[in-house]
Amino acid sequence: MELQHFRCFVVLAEELHFTRASERLHLSQPHLSRIVNQIEKQLGATLIRRTTRQVTLTDAGKKFFTEAKSVLNRVEEAMQAMQQFAEAETERLTIGFTEMARHYVVPKILSAFCDRIRRYNLIFLKVVPKN
Repeated sequence: MELQHFRCFVVLAEELHFTRASERLHLSQPHLSRIVNQIEKQLGATLIRRTTRQVTLTDAGKKFFTEAKSVLNRVEEAMQAMQQFAEAETERLTIGFTEMARHYVVPKILSAFCDRIRRYNLIFLKVVPKN
C-alpha cells in the first residue's frame, strides 16, 4: 500500500464526504473511490459505509483511520528528523570583505568554492574600514 492511499483514506475519514475529500486531495471523485476500494480489497475489510446522503466509518474503518494517521505522523516526523540532520551537516563560514573586494574578488572566489564544497552555509558581512 502506498502512502498516498493512507493520505486519501485519512482525508476521507476526516471529511466523511467524497466530494470534499477529493477536492482537498486534488483528485477526481471516481479516482478517490477506486483508491478506497483498493484499500478495502487489500485489507479484506469494509472501511466505510456509503449511502446517497452520507459516508460513515465502520469499526474497521475507525481502527484503520487511527493507524493510518499514526503512520502519516511517523513519516512526517522522520522527514523532519532527516531535514534537521541534513541542516546539521552544514557548517558555517563567515566571510568579511571590503566594498572593492565585493565587486571584483569575492564573486570569483565564492563561485569556485560553492562549486566544490556544498556543505557550508555562507554568511556575508560587509566590512567597513575605519578611517
